[in-house]
Amino acid sequence: MPKLRKQSALQRQRIMRQHLHSYRERNLNDDRLRNSQQLATRRQDPEYRENERERDRAAHSTRRQAVNYRSAEQERDILAHSILRMNSSYRATEQARDALAHANRRMDPTYREEEQQRDTLAHSVRRMDPTYREEEQQRDTVAHSMRRRDPTYREEEQERNTLAHSIHRMNATFREGEQERDTVARSVRRMDPTYREEEQQRDTLAHSIRRMDPTYREEEQQRDTLSHSIRRMDPSYREEEQQRDTLAHSIRRMDPTYREEEQQRDTLVHSIRRMDPAYRGEERERDSLARSIRRQNEEYRQVERERDTAMHRVRRRNPVFRIMEQERNTSARRVTRQVAMQMQEAENRMRSCRVLIHRMNPTNRENINMRQALRSSARRRNLSPDSRSQQQIQDTLRCRARIISNFCNIIKSGPTEVCICCGGLWFVTQIKTLRKTFVLQKYPNLSTVFFLSDQFPSDNDIYKFCNTCHKIINAGKVPSMCLSEGLHFPAIPSELQGLTSLEESVL
Repeated sequence: MPKLRKQSALQRQRIMRQHLHSYRERNLNDDRLRNSQQLATRRQDPEYRENERERDRAAHSTRRQAVNYRSAEQERDILAHSILRMNSSYRATEQARDALAHANRRMDPTYREEEQQRDTLAHSVRRMDPTYREEEQQRDTVAHSMRRRDPTYREEEQERNTLAHSIHRMNATFREGEQERDTVARSVRRMDPTYREEEQQRDTLAHSIRRMDPTYREEEQQRDTLSHSIRRMDPSYREEEQQRDTLAHSIRRMDPTYREEEQQRDTLVHSIRRMDPAYRGEERERDSLARSIRRQNEEYRQVERERDTAMHRVRRRNPVFRIMEQERNTSARRVTRQVAMQMQEAENRMRSCRVLIHRMNPTNRENINMRQALRSSARRRNLSPDSRSQQQIQDTLRCRARIISNFCNIIKSGPTEVCICCGGLWFVTQIKTLRKTFVLQKYPNLSTVFFLSDQFPSDNDIYKFCNTCHKIINAGKVPSMCLSEGLHFPAIPSELQGLTSLEESVL
């Protein structure tokens, strides 16, 4: 398929002229060319041209009787006219030509009257469109403002308006309508922030003049207080008032001087309030709660970390701060290690308690011993004689170390438990307990064995005894070492109560 070539209109005209010129050179004696040359010769006669125009006009009017021809012609004319009007020179020439023709036509009074009627009718039709009316009002307003720049025009207009207004106001209905119009117009004008500001300035000046009277000020305060208390009974009004106050405060804080004065006032008031310990505690709780809520946002936490890091880097430039920080960190690590050790010990004790509780069940203990025996026998079978002897030595050493460790743990704090029967000091493992009510119900004659119950009272009626006293009391007898048997040491006189342990041993 051959490739299509796009040509412009000028290129096509140039090619057609070249073809026509070549055709004329090749066919100089052709009838068509001869007729065209003859027609060009005849058109040089003005009378022939006039007759030709009349014939063309008659033929054109005949052709325009067809609707399709007229519509096609109008489309061609509109298109050709739009193309011509793309040229600014043509547009200017056309406007001048149309203006001159319109001015010539308006010299006829009949034409002017008909034109006015047409314009009035067209204007009334156009004014049915609200958008057109609004644009027309804006144009008229601009034109009127331009005319009012002339002082003479303004003065004449004021005189005309004053006279017309005084005549109109003689009518009561007009006055009432005017008041309503003025009210609506004022509400519309107050939508303009500039007008509201100017009106506020005027009202403020007049109000300041009236407030120079002390009686007026007092009455105004009473009225304002009463009306404000009534309005604040409405929750919606209170909320709106809070929003207004917040907005006004934010606007005032745009002034650096106001912000500085406000900070000074707030600092002073806050320092006075913080003198109350209860207020300080509530403030800490509020701050902790607000900070915990803010720290739920990952972005806030990141910004806070960066801020703290920068501040900490600046503070660490001071050697004194670095030394104090090292001391604080050392103390904190020591406390952390102690807490970790205590938690580990507690966990070990809980684990030991769980193991002991589990082993208190004979079935569990038998199963554990059986499993341990199986594991030990299997391990011993797999060991060589030398390894078995080394294993026995290690087990003996571990058992001995465990016994020594348990003993050291038991005696580490010394004998701190007191037997309320004999008054002796014993280790924790050497102490047993008895319930007083149970003992007295079983052996009513053993009330003296609770000799030190007043010095060492018990909340749950359970008292501590050494193994010897416990065994004798369970047999229903009074121990021979009981303090009630005349072995109680007399009370220390007041003169000897301040002695040290060394001085007491000397005595």
